[in-house]
Amino acid sequence: YFLLRECIKYVNQQKLPVISDFSKLGIDHLNVLLDCFTDLDTDGEGLEMDVFVETLQHVVRGMDGTALESLFMKIDANSDGTVSWDELSSFILAAASVQDEVSKQQAGGSLLEGPERDENEGFEHPNTISAITYQPVLNRYITVSYDGSRGGNNGALLRMWSGRPDDCGAYLVPTAKLPASPTAASVVLCMAALLRRYEIASVDRFLVAVGCADSRIRIYELEKLAPMGEIDLVDTLCTCITSFRLKDPRDDALQGKAPTVGSPRA
Repeated sequence: YFLLRECIKYVNQQKLPVISDFSKLGIDHLNVLLDCFTDLDTDGEGLEMDVFVETLQHVVRGMDGTALESLFMKIDANSDGTVSWDELSSFILAAASVQDEVSKQQAGGSLLEGPERDENEGFEHPNTISAITYQPVLNRYITVSYDGSRGGNNGALLRMWSGRPDDCGAYLVPTAKLPASPTAASVVLCMAALLRRYEIASVDRFLVAVGCADSRIRIYELEKLAPMGEIDLVDTLCTCITSFRLKDPRDDALQGKAPTVGSPRA
């Protein structure tokens, strides 16, 4: 327990970028992971699930315990209940080869490369923030502001910020710009981070929905703020977006309870 506590303290001091997809690990993450395995795997037998999950939650910071437990079972190649550095590094390299082409197509480097520099890194919103939303699983805020002609684009800027206690308010990169034309595309009326992952292109992603004055809702994923698509509302404006789940009466049935008449379905 003492070694784990010291390891977590060391990891938090590194201020690693938040990632929600394990295939997006960078060199800094790998170096810290190697240090952790060196310190914690004292007998060479690997890390058990609880230690693995606790450590990785502080290294990647964008994956919850359930996702990391599932990851542990995938990595544990010999099913001995532990993950060694050899198993982890082999899994990472395999993931890199699968995700490499996808990563390059989404405005960023692939695994083992440094992240592509964002032109708005360190750049605060110069104008009033028109919308803000929070993603509790990733523990980050997303803001949007019409930021004028910076970079030759008159569009609004989407930016992410850390919501973790140890670095709350720290800039997260990359950023994203909404279309500059038509002008209404950069007028944001509402925005909401969706509460669960959605599978897009065989990858589970957290998403944020942005309602704009050009009658469109634009969808961005929350790893690289890459655009995932848009919903055309034709001649209707969306002025409020919220993310919620309705109780399914089948949940009660599974627990041996009688479903309530009139209960809403998801």
